[in-house]
Amino acid sequence: MTDKVIVACALLLIAGYAWMTEQVPTRAFGDPLGPKAFPRLLTAILIVAVLLLVAEMIISKRGNQLPAASAPDHAGDGAAPALTGANPNWIIAATVAFTGVYFLLFEPLGFVLSSSAYLFAMTTYFNRGKTVANALVSVLLPVACYLVFTRVLGVELAPGILPI
Repeated sequence: MTDKVIVACALLLIAGYAWMTEQVPTRAFGDPLGPKAFPRLLTAILIVAVLLLVAEMIISKRGNQLPAASAPDHAGDGAAPALTGANPNWIIAATVAFTGVYFLLFEPLGFVLSSSAYLFAMTTYFNRGKTVANALVSVLLPVACYLVFTRVLGVELAPGILPI
């Protein structure tokens, strides 16, 4: 049920975002792509993400309908421990708190450092036991995003204390 609520909320968010994107005025001269290009691209990416979530919901529903004898046994396969037993309210509160700290540190530390620290904190908790993968994603993704936005798209992001 929760997945359905998330999909419904995401679709409402996407619809609102798409509507607001179309309200942006365009001019006949200037940038050939115009100010709507990036928001439209983001809208398309969000739609793909929702479609992937719906596909995952369908696949997991089919997987839950398998007989118990054919369900795969994951015991001892080295998978990270499940996040069971943790109070969801504390997880949500901690995530909100970490996000608030991220916002506060964004300008002084810059996009790359603050995003790397935030991603590492989040992936360390939600992707337990995979420290090297978490560290690589936490460093490479913000650096790649920073370079694409600043060098390719010409968007200014907070450089912070790094000489980038």
